Amino acid sequence: MVSGVFFVPGFIQAFDEMVAVSKGYKRLVIIQLSGGNDGLNSIIPFRNDIYYSSRPGIAIAKKDQIPINDELGIHLDQWRKTQTVQNQKL
Repeated sequence: MVSGVFFVPGFIQAFDEMVAVSKGYKRLVIIQLSGGNDGLNSIIPFRNDIYYSSRPGIAIAKKDQIPINDELGIHLDQWRKTQTVQNQKL
């Protein structure tokens, strides 16, 4: 079994000393995903027709988005995850 500490970025390792003196049970959890994140399907330019014509099989349908301003939206599933975190259910 390989230890994950070798894959932890240096700026995160710098916080090791702080954990020893922290109060309470709060923890920072970092999940690093390799690959698979499609920026245009995370923050969606829903008013841009080129987005839909260039991505006929993978574009996120407008019904599956929550607008964050007049031009951009966020995927409905990502919105639900954000709400879960904000409501401290995760």
